[in-house]
Amino acid sequence: MYNYIRKTIFFWGFLTAIPMAQESFQDTSLGSLESLLDMKICTAAKYSQTASQAPASVTIITADDIVAYGYQTLEDVIMYTRGFYTNNDRNYSYIGARGFGRPTDYNNRILLLINGHTINDNVYGSAPFGTEIALDLSTVERIEIVRGPGSALYGTGAMFAVVNIITKKGQTIDDLIISLKTGSYGKVIGSLTYGKECKNGMDLLISVIDGNINGQNLYYPEFDDPSTNYGTAVGLDQDKYYGLMTTLSYRSLSFQIFGTSREKEVPTAAWDVVFNASPSKTLDQWGHLEIKYNQPCGIDKNISFRSYYNRYYYKGWMVYDITQYDASTGEQIGGELQFSWDVIANNTLIMGTEYQTNTKVTYECWSDYETYFYKNKPSDAWALYIQDEYQLTENLCATFGIRHDGYSYGGNTTTPRGALVYRPFNSSALKLLYGESYRKATLYEMYYEDVFSGYKANLDLKPEKIFTDEIVWEQRVNKNITGVVSLYHYHMKNLIDQSIDADDSLKQYNNISKVTADGIELECNIRSQSGTEAFVNYAYQEAKDSKTKTRLTNSPNHLFKAGISQAIRGNLYVGGEFAYESERLTLKNTKTNSFALVNLNLRYSPSFTKYTNLAKINDKTEISFKVRNLFNNSYSLPAGLEHRQTSIRQDGRNYCFTLKLKF
Repeated sequence: MYNYIRKTIFFWGFLTAIPMAQESFQDTSLGSLESLLDMKICTAAKYSQTASQAPASVTIITADDIVAYGYQTLEDVIMYTRGFYTNNDRNYSYIGARGFGRPTDYNNRILLLINGHTINDNVYGSAPFGTEIALDLSTVERIEIVRGPGSALYGTGAMFAVVNIITKKGQTIDDLIISLKTGSYGKVIGSLTYGKECKNGMDLLISVIDGNINGQNLYYPEFDDPSTNYGTAVGLDQDKYYGLMTTLSYRSLSFQIFGTSREKEVPTAAWDVVFNASPSKTLDQWGHLEIKYNQPCGIDKNISFRSYYNRYYYKGWMVYDITQYDASTGEQIGGELQFSWDVIANNTLIMGTEYQTNTKVTYECWSDYETYFYKNKPSDAWALYIQDEYQLTENLCATFGIRHDGYSYGGNTTTPRGALVYRPFNSSALKLLYGESYRKATLYEMYYEDVFSGYKANLDLKPEKIFTDEIVWEQRVNKNITGVVSLYHYHMKNLIDQSIDADDSLKQYNNISKVTADGIELECNIRSQSGTEAFVNYAYQEAKDSKTKTRLTNSPNHLFKAGISQAIRGNLYVGGEFAYESERLTLKNTKTNSFALVNLNLRYSPSFTKYTNLAKINDKTEISFKVRNLFNNSYSLPAGLEHRQTSIRQDGRNYCFTLKLKF
């Protein structure tokens, strides 16, 4: 461990000691701090405002950040964001926030959006963050990460954060871009993006991506026996995915289509399947169509309407004495109407209504010989919400919002939020935040029953609820440096967990757990005019079961992350990241080891001028080389209940080479 720390310090010292680009070098690879602070976001309040004005703690990941650090997936982005942590069980990628990350929760307490459209499915409430979401990040303009409860605007699932991916306009792409990637584990990924703004003002973006990762042969000591190939799963780690993203806008009308499909081999023998047997895999598909109309009504009013169709499909292959299958299909049609009004110069009011009909919500389990379980539970949901932002004085703003959701089954819920944003100086903002949020019980939790496997349904499940208080101080130190301090407390009730009924010994989901948590988050960001970007953030989080006073599983107390990116000289750029995480408690009451990771990204752009989201991309060629886990640190993270393993080993050193061509 000493040698590893020594190598890390040496690497970090070397990277930060690289000579700064000469002052005469005016074309920077990163947007200025001024442009970042003035950037308008739309997630926190459903209308445009800067991050400092937003009634929430917000992080913006720009297109420049994605390029500078060589992020390949949304999981990469979240990994280095303040207060978040990740996990991968060789099947799905999981996101934890503020000390809460239930193993195998399928990210159903974080809401994921693309251009404001919810991606979480209507069967499990799951959100894809790894290769499950096949989206070329070079098409992303920014990612808005809004911490804390979001149900007052977005409804179910927005408990810990709302993550909104904003894609670029066609005029920003302004041509055809082909990207090819290759790397460790037999990785081959190709993508094609075309963007253009027509003379009549119509804007078009089309992006497709196709990827294949052969994977590794993986050893698990829990299966080290001659009958199970001495614990080595051979050829069971393949990852195949593809995706399509299209946006079209003309005047007040916009159209969006998104589809992603991922098939993943599962080497861990989860759910007690036969070890090292094929087929053992999962297939997940998300897709949606959305059409939106946005029309100003005079100078102080705006009305918008959107309608959409969502579809989710899952299928799993499980090898027992015979091969069994399970599958889910979710289909949803909905619409939302929103009205905003700048009532007076210092008062902004929004109100809206949303309706959804879940035409299909199924879960089934079968073999080639019989059907074990099938349930289809169509449902309807509607919502009303209102939010008012009032400028009480020149430097004090108050926001209050409330939303009511009604369901044809599962109960109705009302969730409020409130905020005071005080700006004693132009460079400072103090935010006092309160919010409530909820997660509705899923079809699987409420209705799954199979006496042969020992499960029974529970139709009386209540929604989970979270109540959060937070104080945020945002400070601009000078023209190059900003800082954030956040203190929060939350408590959760009606947490849905699996338990065993003493009367019949059957497993059942019940509202049995409560959680309390406290934490502090610190962050400093640097963006210089010479092209250097750096960040450092730290989070301390303490989440406990309210009844037993014991620490939550899969919940590290300490998270420390840092990064730096800058031009070395000419057209060569270097970026590096460092992450340290303390141990996590596993479901079997053991602890994983703490770990530290270092990543390195090198980028060469021969015809580089500017690469900011405020300017068009005019590179003809770009080459990058990303190395993750540079020092090949060995570490494992907690496994879910479906695994025999206590923890799952994560990837060692691996690399990705990218060639990007513009025509």
